[in-house]
Amino acid sequence: MNLTIILPCASDDGFDDCLGSIDEDVEVVAVLNRPSQRLRERVLARDVTVVEIAERNLGAACQAGCVAASNDHVILMNTDSVFEPGAIRKMVEDWSYDTVVRATLRFAGRGLGTRVIENLQTHHLSHPDRAYQPGLLFHRGLVDQIGGYFFDEDIHWTEDADFDRRVRSAGIGVVVSSAIVQHGKVTVLQKLRSAFRYGVGRAIAELKGLHGTYPHFRPSVAFTLGDWDLLRRRYGRATSVYNVFWTIAFSCGVLAQRHLDVYRINRRLAVR
Repeated sequence: MNLTIILPCASDDGFDDCLGSIDEDVEVVAVLNRPSQRLRERVLARDVTVVEIAERNLGAACQAGCVAASNDHVILMNTDSVFEPGAIRKMVEDWSYDTVVRATLRFAGRGLGTRVIENLQTHHLSHPDRAYQPGLLFHRGLVDQIGGYFFDEDIHWTEDADFDRRVRSAGIGVVVSSAIVQHGKVTVLQKLRSAFRYGVGRAIAELKGLHGTYPHFRPSVAFTLGDWDLLRRRYGRATSVYNVFWTIAFSCGVLAQRHLDVYRINRRLAVR
């Protein structure tokens, strides 16, 4: 199959399960971005193409993987997730010219926490349908249509949000496949930490003036409560409450990067 699957590898323990879920004969590019020594050894022991970058940076890892790929089509995947059987072939079949394909994301586990996480993730992915990973397939030839690069190497987080904005601005459609990618178990607190990191990524994108980041994000009560009624009607009160805390965490990430430079990148970008 003319396909490369890109796996950024840092500290996730799910690498073996993720690799084992690949049920097609494809190239796999593992991008080591300051992984633990244990993970490094496991990756190097497998029959995959290995690329290494100096820092733990998801945007740079995704860009390096796309550049290193030998095939025209690539799928971006996270090592904390697995492909359901047949998902890879289904994604390829769903692709057509001037589209990207996003898998349907499901979360492992049961209970209220898992349910509200999945509800809010579905909401974020689908209003409108967005080109977010994990489980994102596209043809590398689209790079000239979206600004000459795949993923910005300065954005440690939300690299796929920048990709999505440029994709949709170029008139490239996002196809939501019925192919299932299952995310590993995650807690509400872990997702709130992720929301903070997404805010950091948004602040870096604004500093760089990347496409679609103006006007800049402004935390407000109105924004925080903006989807309350919609989420309550569609998913229930618990998801609405969770979204409030998610938005607060995101806002804190934006403000922390703007004013405290938590990733020590603002000054470097300002003097370029």
